[in-house]
Amino acid sequence: MATFKKKEFQSKLEDARKKKGRKEMTKEEVAKHNKASDLYIIIDDVAYDVTKYLKSHPGGKDVLLKVGGRDATSDFLAAAHSSYATGKVADYYVADILKSTPPPPKPPKAAPQPPQPQKGSSDPPKIDGHASAWSPVVKQGQASGSPGVPRSSTSLQQQQQQQQQ
Repeated sequence: MATFKKKEFQSKLEDARKKKGRKEMTKEEVAKHNKASDLYIIIDDVAYDVTKYLKSHPGGKDVLLKVGGRDATSDFLAAAHSSYATGKVADYYVADILKSTPPPPKPPKAAPQPPQPQKGSSDPPKIDGHASAWSPVVKQGQASGSPGVPRSSTSLQQQQQQQQQ
């Protein structure tokens, strides 16, 4: 990547950014531009539109089509381009590549609902495999709890209302 760190190239790239306006894109957005009629490449975290350069590329259009829509830094450096070619790349500036794409926000989790006893079951509901501490609702007039200790009618009414909810 030493080729693209030269002051001369960086100066040309900054001029292109000023002229065209500094923009940002994701690698996913660049990947959509992978056809001869619309061809972007990434070199050193910068996207370039090389569509108009296809016909005049000295290595042939197939070389650019092969790397279209993706990071071509290693391919570009391996080809040992001249300083003229390196400087020319800045003319095709499109956008800087965002370092990372933030993940989409996760939907909020619903508040856990307390387990409800199944109708007709006298077994307590299980929470994480363990029986919960609850007592079945007793209809008015039935005894519940300790022998000989009747529940008050207010308590029974409250239990019946809670069960209906």
